[in-house]
Amino acid sequence: MENQITDSIYWVGVHFAAPAPGGSLNAFLIKDNKTAIIDTGAPATAGAVVANIKTLVDPKEIDYVILTHTDLDHGGGLAAILEAAPQATVVASELEAGGFGMWGVQPANIQAVRDGEVLSLGHHRLRFVGAPFTCTPGTMMVFEESDGVLFSADLFASSGPAEWRVFTDGDKTETLKMLQKMKLGNTRYTKEALARVEELPVKIIASGHGAMIRDNIKEYVDALLAETTIV
Repeated sequence: MENQITDSIYWVGVHFAAPAPGGSLNAFLIKDNKTAIIDTGAPATAGAVVANIKTLVDPKEIDYVILTHTDLDHGGGLAAILEAAPQATVVASELEAGGFGMWGVQPANIQAVRDGEVLSLGHHRLRFVGAPFTCTPGTMMVFEESDGVLFSADLFASSGPAEWRVFTDGDKTETLKMLQKMKLGNTRYTKEALARVEELPVKIIASGHGAMIRDNIKEYVDALLAETTIV
């Protein structure tokens, strides 16, 4: 199954072919001087995420597990990840850092971060971008500055493809608009988060759901901003 996003960033999530047109719970691995996982998937898919990680690195090499937020499908696999990588530091926003107990785990090492802070892995620098209430109150996006990859949490969520591929093809505008309205609502919080994306030099969008986007990013941002009429 395809998994490579850049030379050192990999998809380690889980894809579902059914119900049509399919979908995914995404998790990501960044290999550098320090190794990071971004999001964990759900409790039911965590075993598959750990297995995918093991094809790339020994979990004992994981330095950070970064959560965009602690919702079921993004943070629910945390206990399984930490069982395999107990040495890892768990990174989340200040509002989310107190919510790990709902997944049956209290990490030994927690790093709470604020909007604008940067975490260096070596070559890769991860900038934390607040996106509150685009799911939970403390949701944040993670912008990888070197390759321009935006880990966008639930923003830009997409369904499909029926057969997994890392990068989407074809026009996803209507799917993105539909899922934004369904998952996030066309609220001022969504609009503010999209405006922050517009300010970043994004080359690849890695949402929590669906294949990665690397074409027509500005057009997609503009289309989704046009939908967010509530201020």
